Amino acid sequence: MSSDSMLVFVALRSLHIAVAALWLGSAAVLFWFVLPSAGTLAPDTIARLARHKHHAFMASIAGTTVLSGFLLYWHLTGFSAAGMGSHPGMIFGIGGALGLSALIVGGAVIGKSASQIATLYASGEASARSTETSLAIEQLARRMAGAGRLTIALLLATLILMTLGHYV
Repeated sequence: MSSDSMLVFVALRSLHIAVAALWLGSAAVLFWFVLPSAGTLAPDTIARLARHKHHAFMASIAGTTVLSGFLLYWHLTGFSAAGMGSHPGMIFGIGGALGLSALIVGGAVIGKSASQIATLYASGEASARSTETSLAIEQLARRMAGAGRLTIALLLATLILMTLGHYV
């Protein structure tokens, strides 16, 4: 490997680790501490986060993590049968699939639910909201919380696999 190629690899790997840590840490703080602590104010908290483009931040770090991981996997395996069939190739491949799954759940379920909550919450004051709207907000918040726990579990499994991939 040339020194230029090694420099690109090290920079890409450093970026991947940094944004992966930021993604997992942000998700854990949000779903383990912020939203549970907010209690009945959770819809207001979600609406505020949506207004401040938190979903765009999470999508950007998740996307950067997956894209840089994809490039690292290509660097490791060359997408050859031998590379992908090696023990590290399989471990990193499974970890990558779990990370991609976390990205999909985050965007399709969490992001969509947060956006719907923000829209419903902005539709009126708490006293003016219909029971149906309030129930819809509660249902979306529960769906979002469950998807958040799933995403964190997927990210933790990915982290473990990526760590072990170097030693198998």
